[in-house]
Amino acid sequence: MQITQVVHRYPPRRGGIENYVWRLVNELKLSDDISVITSDYKTPKEGRTTEATYLNTHFSPLDNPLCLRMPFLIRDMRPDILHTHGHWFFTSIFSAAVKQHVPLVMTAHNSEMNYSGSQYEIANTIFSPIGKWTCQRCNKIIALTNYDKVNLISSMKLNPDLVEVVPNGIYPEEFRLSREQRCDFEARMQLNSDTTRLLYVSRIAKDKRQDLLIQALRFLPENFEVVLVGSCEDIEYLMYLKQISSQIGPARIKILLNLNRTDLIEIYHHSDVFVFLGMLEGLPTVILEAMASGLPILTSNVGGIKEVVKQENGAVIEDIFIKPETIASVVTDLFKNKSLAENARIINPLRIRENYDWKVLSKRIRGIYKGVIN
Repeated sequence: MQITQVVHRYPPRRGGIENYVWRLVNELKLSDDISVITSDYKTPKEGRTTEATYLNTHFSPLDNPLCLRMPFLIRDMRPDILHTHGHWFFTSIFSAAVKQHVPLVMTAHNSEMNYSGSQYEIANTIFSPIGKWTCQRCNKIIALTNYDKVNLISSMKLNPDLVEVVPNGIYPEEFRLSREQRCDFEARMQLNSDTTRLLYVSRIAKDKRQDLLIQALRFLPENFEVVLVGSCEDIEYLMYLKQISSQIGPARIKILLNLNRTDLIEIYHHSDVFVFLGMLEGLPTVILEAMASGLPILTSNVGGIKEVVKQENGAVIEDIFIKPETIASVVTDLFKNKSLAENARIINPLRIRENYDWKVLSKRIRGIYKGVIN
């Protein structure tokens, strides 16, 4: 099959959707002819891949890149399948508009916009009817969770048969480390081996709310520390994080930017709890990675996260508008549950191997392609 992936951004730029498409492309390349159409928005030139065409970005309202050449390129390619990502993005709108007779598959990635502020309310007002039209133009929509499937069918007025759940996935074997592999990591990263470590892996960005986790340290004992891992485009927010870190105690907060893959896997295995506080999510890859590493999870209640984070392997904070003292209270409760860490160490990797193995899930997506072609 000739398959074209259309996505707003693509590696070397890293993020949840970008990594999802990159993993999918690498599996599909084993048997199919794959191309990628994307923007150059905030994407470094070094490390760009040969399968992708990076188009010049003319405008990017709320990080939604608009490339004027994109609809013409999509129209002219004529693959067997167009697969686009996220019904809010111009990439999906263009794909729906010019697809002609090419079957269109879309991974929704999330089903709601939880951002606050007038600019997001305006964007939601504008993009909701456009997103509905985009969804209705698809031959098949992939939802990452049952929650997103139900929400999409209801909010976008879709035929239930149009939406199929195929969850996000990872390569579980990547996250199995021997004791020997872990030995020198803490010393190399200057981490204190005597602390209780709260790990948050994500882009450093306001909508990920890393500041709330740092502020939660005010309500936790001195032996707790926070480690933030990720890339950063919002320098102003990064400086704010460093400012509040200096007020709380810089020795208790580590910010590790742009870790390589080996070190990222290591840091999971040198942490005690994984924290995720994003506001607009489907099924975050980093939660799956943390679970594969055997960590208990503390997360915000967005998207379908509650389908993977249960009482026996973590905690979900129900209120979308989270306070630092609430985070501290939930962390304290997690550590009072003596069996939780042991349960997570056993249950979480098993659950990932059984339900979220990308090699299995990518074959299901390829099966969807064949179904819409036929």
